[in-house]
Amino acid sequence: MYRSPVKVLIVNANRCTQPLPVLPYGACLAAETALRAGHEVQFCDLTFSRSIEEDLLAALVAFEPEVVGVSLRNLDNNDSARPQMYCDDVRRLVRVVRRRPAVPVILGGAAVGILPAALLRYTAADYAVTADARTALPAVLAALSDGRSPAGLPGLWTRNEPDPPASAIPPASAPHARESHGPVEPPEPLGPPEPLGPLVPDFRRWCRLRPYLSRMAAVPLQTKRGCPFACTYCTYGALEGRSYTLASPSDVVAAVRTLCAQRLRDIEFVDNVFNAPRDHALACCRALAAAAIRPRPRLQSLDMSPTGLDDELLTAMEGAGFVGLGVTAESADPDVLAALAKPFTPDALRLAAAALRRHRLPCMWIFLAGGPGETERSIERTLEFIARHVRASDPAYITVGVRIYPGTGLERLAREEGRLAAEGEELLAPAFYEPPHLDPAWLRDRLQFAQRQMPNLLLDDSLQGPLAQRSLRVAYRLGFRPPLWPHAPRLRRFLNLLGVPP
Repeated sequence: MYRSPVKVLIVNANRCTQPLPVLPYGACLAAETALRAGHEVQFCDLTFSRSIEEDLLAALVAFEPEVVGVSLRNLDNNDSARPQMYCDDVRRLVRVVRRRPAVPVILGGAAVGILPAALLRYTAADYAVTADARTALPAVLAALSDGRSPAGLPGLWTRNEPDPPASAIPPASAPHARESHGPVEPPEPLGPPEPLGPLVPDFRRWCRLRPYLSRMAAVPLQTKRGCPFACTYCTYGALEGRSYTLASPSDVVAAVRTLCAQRLRDIEFVDNVFNAPRDHALACCRALAAAAIRPRPRLQSLDMSPTGLDDELLTAMEGAGFVGLGVTAESADPDVLAALAKPFTPDALRLAAAALRRHRLPCMWIFLAGGPGETERSIERTLEFIARHVRASDPAYITVGVRIYPGTGLERLAREEGRLAAEGEELLAPAFYEPPHLDPAWLRDRLQFAQRQMPNLLLDDSLQGPLAQRSLRVAYRLGFRPPLWPHAPRLRRFLNLLGVPP
């Protein structure tokens, strides 16, 4: 029988630190939510742990929790050359918890919403929360506090439930706005936005910040949830819903002010697309500029659409305190963009690049290579775009291989092409799409050759490895601050001088 309040241990299981560690925003929000609901909460951060079993066991012995929540940010490292599953760590952690009887384990985090039933079976955890923890977790804990089963609560999965049907998978040939150069309207009405709720957890309460900050990690902040678009490879719509849930500009200002007052000035907006809807991004930037927060924030977002990235928005971002942005271009080939169901064309990329040239904000261009429709010609078009339109001082980052996630158009396409086995749990382990008209060996060789010709071109492993990680800490001590990537071409050249190949 549980008593109120429940003793809750929240565990951050994300141990990926390359190229940068990520502050556990979602896990800290879950901990903050449980605390505000009146429960006794402690946090176990395993990002830099040398022995996750020993560290978790020590936390269990010291705190004696009645409920353990484990946060899983990613299923795997999304690296087609060196794939690594992260749910193996979670399974090991659950086994440690099982040494103490009658302590239920709740899985949460972005990765859990992708395959909740499969993860429960694989890890032997008891429950999985797929809804926003700020609303779902208090209800689960309230049920456990009363000695009731939380089964049946919205957004909660129990073991042995089947995975969700793939009925929501959009067609592989989703509509594409081939002739549109301006903002693309979402494919369905959104209705009035709902309030987002608490934005800023007390990171200092839950985490040791210095290991993160000394490795150039920025503090994550979310201004919205939901995505109405249907990009072929993406899970955001399924995870966060197709309608937007927006934080008000005043709440965004308050969150940034709170972080700056805590001397956490390097802030990254981690919305799935920061400038969609564009009016909301514009309003948030103008509110931040008008607030004149001191000390002044250093803002960035690596998830921006080229659509609507014009002088008006860039000026507002500069006034708000942005020091960098990332454009998720994916490809400069019209056929690949259509196959990915991206809501823009190569013309939108060129317009965004021209606008960026009229401003001084650093920009990282982000591309995917090896998706549906990819050919040697499409790769050449992307490389030509980088050479002609991306400023030499701006890095262009190319990821090779597109991870196939369940419930996406890419899964449907891969199954139609016979590239995946029958329905099952094989997508818990990473699987990557292989375009039928592109030789993987040619692709790697071509990109490596292009990297030697263009110093600002970065590939998957450009800033990985122990030497690169040590260089980050040295740069921090020398006074460099996030974002890292404006310095990436120079860091890459420095590593080359030390004999680290590109």
